[in-house]
Amino acid sequence: MLGEDNPHTLRTRNNLAFAHQSAGDLGQAIPLFKQTNEDIVRVLGDSHPATRAVAANLAAVLGARGTGGPTFKK
Repeated sequence: MLGEDNPHTLRTRNNLAFAHQSAGDLGQAIPLFKQTNEDIVRVLGDSHPATRAVAANLAAVLGARGTGGPTFKK
């Protein structure tokens, strides 16, 4: 069984949030993207490709809503 901080679990949470977004359920998608983003940064760091994917998804959903999103560090 994988734990909450396992990278596979975090990617699955990103996929679930994306599914909620695709279904138009932003009330579920946004909080899940936000929490997943916080957790994946903590676990993998902010420059990991999986972290950037979650941040990009969060930025896209927040941008579509007009509320802005996370920024990337170089």
